[in-house]
Amino acid sequence: MAETTRLVLASSSPRRRQILTEAGYAFDVVVPPIPEPQCAPADMAPAAVAEAAAYFKARSVADHEDDAAVLAADTVVAVGGHILGKPADRADAERMLRTLSGTRHVVITGVALLEPDGRRRQRELHLQVVERVLLRTRLLEGRQPRFLQ
Repeated sequence: MAETTRLVLASSSPRRRQILTEAGYAFDVVVPPIPEPQCAPADMAPAAVAEAAAYFKARSVADHEDDAAVLAADTVVAVGGHILGKPADRADAERMLRTLSGTRHVVITGVALLEPDGRRRQRELHLQVVERVLLRTRLLEGRQPRFLQ
């Protein structure tokens, strides 16, 4: 009988945990010991930012989980090539939604999977970037989306 590789989700996201649970995976969660990226070089493409952030999250956990496959992801939202970043608070989230209102924008998720191979630093790396172009309907003045209420 083949031995199953342990899976570790390198994330603090409840949504990412929910996705893996609903897909039927057994996994452990380890919050990456690195801060969330706050900014990126202006000349770095949004897809490269998402991919790099996912890799560094996975790598930071894999350094302590020798026997596990480590999965990490990072999502960015870009309008006209400019990354919006994570909102600082509710007012910032509302400002971002107003920015997205009536615009075409891109939601990009970088995913990194580091597989164990018995050697601490030599792991097989799989990277994937998923892009979705969305058109946000114009928000009506005075109406808040459900997720902000």
